[in-house]
Amino acid sequence: MIKLNSLSYKNALMLTIISTVSANLLLILSNPAIAQNNIGEYPVLDLHNGEKIEMTVDGQTVTAFAAPGMPSNLNISNALAQSIYGKGANKFASTFERILAALAKDEFDNAPPRYIQSAIGPVKIRGQQRPAKISLGGRTYNEFVQWFQTDIHKFGEALAGPYAIPAPVIRFTLRSARPGEARFSMPLMADDERKVASTRMVFGKKKVYFAFSPHFETTLASAAAGAAIAQNNGGEFVGDPKPVVVAFNVARPARPVQLKTPITFGPIALSKLLVRSRDYGDTSAIKEAKLAGASEGDEILVQAKRKGTSPEYFVYVGNDVLKNCSSITYDKPRQTMTLSCLPSN
Repeated sequence: MIKLNSLSYKNALMLTIISTVSANLLLILSNPAIAQNNIGEYPVLDLHNGEKIEMTVDGQTVTAFAAPGMPSNLNISNALAQSIYGKGANKFASTFERILAALAKDEFDNAPPRYIQSAIGPVKIRGQQRPAKISLGGRTYNEFVQWFQTDIHKFGEALAGPYAIPAPVIRFTLRSARPGEARFSMPLMADDERKVASTRMVFGKKKVYFAFSPHFETTLASAAAGAAIAQNNGGEFVGDPKPVVVAFNVARPARPVQLKTPITFGPIALSKLLVRSRDYGDTSAIKEAKLAGASEGDEILVQAKRKGTSPEYFVYVGNDVLKNCSSITYDKPRQTMTLSCLPSN
């Protein structure tokens, strides 16, 4: 998958820290439903998973679906982009034009559109990024917005992940907290390292990124990530391929993999996941679960490397793993991500 360019979060973060008190008073005044507490010297913006928040993009009011696992750049629908930017929103560049745009060194206010591309297996979806003035809670900041020929998801006219929301600490509530929950913190990758807020773990010599995505019912891994995890943690295919909608309404084949050694995130564990068996890597190292009566020589290796693609080591951790968690907190200044969950059975 081609990595999407994004403006560094540093400028927005500096403005956030400088104007913390005034900005958050404005947030409270403009949206009394938003509750705030503090973690250390930083205020916490409390949101429900999938909460709709009002923002403005270049002066136009936008209702954004805010959730973990959403894009790090504010992602708007194609229809909304046309409403804001007119006919130019429908220009999606060729590969050559994308290269030229990527080489441009214009200042933010004068920057031309960036032509981007995402890929789901063999399906390529072109898009645009533009510099925009985005406002939330009475404060305006500069950031890029993006959109594609086909909308990524249908959750709303705009999608906002933790890095697309101008607050230093954001706590997403998934469900009511319960007695016995434990908290677990892990590193939060910088916003310019991945397209979605994520943490990173190493399996063998492979760096695998994990994004918590409670809007997905089932945990889904790229082929390369699934193979690295299976080799390190003893994984086997335990079912037939089935189509799974990944994004842009594109479905790709994926197979369930059972891990002998679960991956743990503090109190919760990931022991089974779907692995995309044909995209962004090679699943040939994952063995088939042995059938009754089979011998050692009956193991099946699945050759599934797609020519011309770079391995993508990424896992979206779904609600099947997060079902016992009440909240996920993203602390951007300290670069930590914290789960609050009941221990897995």
